[in-house]
This record gives sequence, C-alpha cells and structure tokens, in this order.
Amino acid sequence: MAFTKIATINKTFERCQAENIGISKHLIRQLASSGQIPSIMAGKTRLINYDLLLDFLNNGTVQTPQSETAGHIKPIPKRILIMK
Repeated sequence: MAFTKIATINKTFERCQAENIGISKHLIRQLASSGQIPSIMAGKTRLINYDLLLDFLNNGTVQTPQSETAGHIKPIPKRILIMK
C-alpha cells in the first residue's frame, strides 16, 4: 500500500502499523493536539507529517525548518494595495 508524507491521524496510524512502529492512534492525536508534533488543521481534520512524527519518536524533539519570516506578518506588496 502506498502512503503519503502528510496524512490524517487514521492514515498515519495505519502506516505506523504497516511499518511495525508501536504507537497508538490516541497517542498520535495527543501529540498533535498538544503541539509536541506539528500538525495542520484542514477543516475539522488534523493532518500529520509522517517524517516529523518519526523524528519526534526517534529524538524526542522535532526539527522544523524556520523561514526568515516565521512568526511575522508578511507585508502586502504595494502593487496589490494600489488599485484604480
């Protein structure tokens, strides 16, 4: 079965089972909702990055790349602001 890098909690749990990683669906949900692993909300669905989950399980922390503008509001370009 082919798995995607980013998936729902259920699909992430299925992948963990297929790869013999001993983690429960409940624990994945707890880690994501507490912010210990990053997740994305798409409506009511929480999406998990599988590589970041493995990183957390192996190291106890998650190394996420930070952009220069992380945590800052991105300015709107002037060409968008000037409307005739």
